[in-house]
Amino acid sequence: MIKVQKELKKGIIYIKVTFRNIFLTLCNFRSKVYCWHCSGVSRFRCSEKSTPLAWQTVTNAFIKKIHDCGLKKAHLVFLGVEKGKEHCLSIFLNDTIRVLSIRDKSRFPYNGCRPPKPRSL
Repeated sequence: MIKVQKELKKGIIYIKVTFRNIFLTLCNFRSKVYCWHCSGVSRFRCSEKSTPLAWQTVTNAFIKKIHDCGLKKAHLVFLGVEKGKEHCLSIFLNDTIRVLSIRDKSRFPYNGCRPPKPRSL
């Protein structure tokens, strides 16, 4: 018996960009994962994962999966470093999926940790 999922009209797309990889995940509003894709699945290895060609290929393959799920509208949530965010964002904005909101949840230190006290002799 083949399990068939309902078509998803609205969803949240999480885009996590690290220095060595990119992860794309489609979830509904209850955090159920419908599909995901990363640069390792697209046969990129080692340092090839962090190239603009890899980001473009992975994002295009993920968009094909999204169209199979029937997604029409999406919220984009970015996590991670700045390098690949603009590439992914431009590809999503040029596609037929309507982007409802763009949010950046990247963590970065404002002033760093408190430095250690100087050693007293």
